[in-house]
Amino acid sequence: MSFSKKDATESRQQNGHGFRTDSAISGNRQQGERVLQRWVPDENIPVNMSLESTNKQSGGAGWDQFAVNERLFGLTTDYDETIYTTAIDKSHPEYSKRYAVADRKAREIENSVANNRHVEEERVADNLKVDDSGLDEEDK
Repeated sequence: MSFSKKDATESRQQNGHGFRTDSAISGNRQQGERVLQRWVPDENIPVNMSLESTNKQSGGAGWDQFAVNERLFGLTTDYDETIYTTAIDKSHPEYSKRYAVADRKAREIENSVANNRHVEEERVADNLKVDDSGLDEEDK
């Protein structure tokens, strides 16, 4: 299949109001970084931004997305974790042996040297050794 330059131009014009990428929207021009503006809450509304405050605001019960979806939209969940995972049979005669092997493999992985900073960050053992206090999320 081949296209002429004319076909590509017509296609671009026809698709102008459909799906476009970020660079198509901006016209491939370099705009530089945007100046970000700090969000300031309304003075008349008390806002506690601490993580510890989230449960207190909802009466200590927490937020149940499934209950909200059922109340607002009549949707109920049929989630079953065994669809996505293998259930562990703790009554199996070799359960202890299998658990020990899996635990050993997990320790090997966690204690091995990571060649990727993202992998390193995810490993609990490595997190204790890594000083990333001078890095922000973009540097990582």
